Amino acid sequence: MPFKKILCAVDFSAPSRLALEMAVRLSVENGAELVVAHAWDAPRHAVFSELLLKNENLAPAVREEKAELEALAKEAEQLGATNVQSKLLFGVPWHAIVEEGRSDPPYDLLVLGTHGRSGIAHALLGSVAERVARHATCPVLLVRPTGTNVERETRAT
Repeated sequence: MPFKKILCAVDFSAPSRLALEMAVRLSVENGAELVVAHAWDAPRHAVFSELLLKNENLAPAVREEKAELEALAKEAEQLGATNVQSKLLFGVPWHAIVEEGRSDPPYDLLVLGTHGRSGIAHALLGSVAERVARHATCPVLLVRPTGTNVERETRAT
């Protein structure tokens, strides 16, 4: 199945950098558009996201997130991807990623890094990648670091 549009969701962690490398490889192999996205969740104490986004105190944080995201998009180009965009999403990360995946035209593949937590750490922290894989309407590729190699899990919907 050739991919035309790939979304790589990043959180600026080591696993998401591995996911970016995989997404670039797939983008190059398929001649696909690559969108590098980061979901920024507002601080929990905020009640109204519209007011929050207008808050001058948060503008520097949003600018910093955008700058980091644009740097990763440039890195993707340096790795060989030719049609790269960056997109800052707002909201609960797993939900924002799933909703972006449903955009028009929809994505053919979502690529995410996962920390591979299990046990109590997974129970307490949850997993954005797991929730995306459960709710996405297109195939999801999870890239997980294990020692020095990367294991890939796929889930087709």
